Amino acid sequence: SRKAHRVEGLTKSEFGPAIKRLLTKTGGEVNPKTGKPVPPPKEKDLLKAFDVADADKSGVVDLEEFCELYHKVKAGEVKGLGGFSFSLW
Repeated sequence: SRKAHRVEGLTKSEFGPAIKRLLTKTGGEVNPKTGKPVPPPKEKDLLKAFDVADADKSGVVDLEEFCELYHKVKAGEVKGLGGFSFSLW
């Protein structure tokens, strides 16, 4: 039998849980202005972020695409994931 070749990266169904897990592993986030915890990104924002990140529309976000997304988020260019959402990575 022939095995399917899996492209290295995160599929859309893996992306949201991976982001949430990364945020959880860092101990969560605290807004430095208020001192209160920052809620995790909403599912719809994570799905949009995946679409933004998947530049080649392969259905998988590879490491290069993920890093590009990170830079866009840090620059405030991805609605719903700006501010502190990725601040602890």
